[in-house]
Amino acid sequence: MPVEIKPARHLTNAISKTRDHHPNFTLLLGAGASVESGIKSGASLVKDWRQEYAAIHGHPDDAEDYLQSQRWYGQPEEYSMLFEQLFDQPSLRREFIESLIKDANPSWGYVYLVNLIREGVFNTVFTTNFDDLLNEACYLFSTETRPIVCAHDSSIRSIRVFSSRPKIIKLHGDFLFDSIKNTVRELENLEDNMREKFRQCAGEFGMIVIGYGGNDRTIMDTFDALLRNDDYFPHGVYWCVRGDDVPPRVEELSRFSNFHVVKIDGFDSFLATLNGELGFGPPIEDPYIAVRNRLKNLIHALPFPQPWDTTTSVLHDDRVSSRQGASLRGQLMVRGSFGCVRSYRRLISLQDRAIG
Repeated sequence: MPVEIKPARHLTNAISKTRDHHPNFTLLLGAGASVESGIKSGASLVKDWRQEYAAIHGHPDDAEDYLQSQRWYGQPEEYSMLFEQLFDQPSLRREFIESLIKDANPSWGYVYLVNLIREGVFNTVFTTNFDDLLNEACYLFSTETRPIVCAHDSSIRSIRVFSSRPKIIKLHGDFLFDSIKNTVRELENLEDNMREKFRQCAGEFGMIVIGYGGNDRTIMDTFDALLRNDDYFPHGVYWCVRGDDVPPRVEELSRFSNFHVVKIDGFDSFLATLNGELGFGPPIEDPYIAVRNRLKNLIHALPFPQPWDTTTSVLHDDRVSSRQGASLRGQLMVRGSFGCVRSYRRLISLQDRAIG
């Protein structure tokens, strides 16, 4: 029996009609949520790794035939198998991940998500990603949204499900730690405290899944076990997909009555639409005015000689133009500290995307 795929409006309508009772849902974000932020998806990495693996093993010219003879080719564990084959030491895997995410900038989807968290629509975000984009967006685009980030098993034990402070729970760890999970063996078990917190949230909330293909057996087995029990996911599980292709493991879960597959245009588009459906205003100010307001305090706090008459006058001018904004970039790149420049680059990247 084919899987019923519901339109995105079905989900946004369900959320907006129950707004007086938020939060009703937790989020689970996968790699697809960070593609617009400049991080390659798992599928894109697999494509690159296949060619690299074939070349290393002496099959650059007949790569496709050689790859298809491998037992992991096209299987859910292919990503993990290739990653371990090409980067066989944990330190190498960690350094590769760091290089993959170091230049990423939070996309508009993350900005809208910060707004939705600030408005109380969501309070807990689980993620299989190693990046820090959501936490970074909270600090860049909100003055009051300060989440707790749990990146390893011991850090989550004391977290209360009903605490008002937002929570970001990294199911696979953080690239800053050696305990990241990426290979088949590393993914064999979801840590006890992580699983327990996932179960607690499932007992109180529904879950919306975005950008996740379901390739981690332990997470999918956990979903399967919880969905068998009517005490979990009281508001259902809504699994968002792009297009009409539903991953096999996701299709298996569709046999449960409280599991729904929803078609969206992407992470950024869906969260922008949801923000609008709920009647919330723009998540941040006019682009270059936002840059001015974010940076004027940083400039006054920088540990080198003042004054910066030209720079600060532009920052305080409500008529600041995109040309002047570009000029600020140059001045800060020359005089600014690394931390300020890095924050500025991320702001500029987002503003330029909006204006372009």
